[in-house]
Amino acid sequence: PYTTLFRSGSDVPLFIESFCSGKKAEDNAEQCETLNRIQCDIQRLKAQKTVELADSTQTKGEVGKALELYKEGGDAYLELWRTYGEKQLEDGQKAQCGAMDEIVYNMAKAYQAGRLLAKSVQARLILLNPRYGMNKTDLALKATYEIGGNYQAIAVYDKAADFYEKYAADTKYKGEFADQALSDAVVLRLGLGQEDQAIDDANKFNRYYGARKAEQAAQVAFAVAAYYAEKKDWGQVAKRLQGAMRLIDSKASLDVKVQAHALAGHAYMELNRGRNADSEYGTVVATWKDPKKAADAITA
Repeated sequence: PYTTLFRSGSDVPLFIESFCSGKKAEDNAEQCETLNRIQCDIQRLKAQKTVELADSTQTKGEVGKALELYKEGGDAYLELWRTYGEKQLEDGQKAQCGAMDEIVYNMAKAYQAGRLLAKSVQARLILLNPRYGMNKTDLALKATYEIGGNYQAIAVYDKAADFYEKYAADTKYKGEFADQALSDAVVLRLGLGQEDQAIDDANKFNRYYGARKAEQAAQVAFAVAAYYAEKKDWGQVAKRLQGAMRLIDSKASLDVKVQAHALAGHAYMELNRGRNADSEYGTVVATWKDPKKAADAITA
């Protein structure tokens, strides 16, 4: 709305230099605040339009050019942060550019679209840094989950699990992606051999989502049992599956059910509990009495 006062966006820096430098800044404090806000709005719009141009360029198949534009857009948002937000927020002042968390979040998105993952993570970490006072915002919580995804994408699984767990806890396990975050954390912790943390995450998943996300809870339970099977800890396999089999039978997909009963049968064989093993293997065989029906159920 303010830009109509000027012939073009390039006029604004001239006014700022003329009226808001040195002692003039104090004398014209109110006008300078308005001018800075106008300049910020112009730069923000330019960054937004650059990213939109990158989107359309990518749609046309010009990937290389699109990546350059995404970086340009991310750099533009970074300049906004450094000019109008970083020092002001660190000093406990109000940012001169409105919702600074949106600017930083958009910077992260632009860099990620430009395949600049490290820059994207760094931008999101700004949101999480308490010294800037944005770490409790909704966008900071969303960024926490997304950092987990960034680290998972580059196979830094311990940090990915850390951020997934942080997101779930910071949202009091009610966040939009909290159930998926905790489920992913279980699998990652198991893959890292971090048994205690994995079991703790699995228990939390059952506590907070077991009733509402029963199928997912069944998959988590099977993942824990499969982990113990890899370690050949057959006692734990039997224990875990025995406690979860009712849930698996009632809520898991057919392929998970079959795998769970087959694994239970194997565990019981290793534990010299033949009768229990026969029962589990019998369930597997019965499932495949009608192979077409079973196959259709798995692919449905």
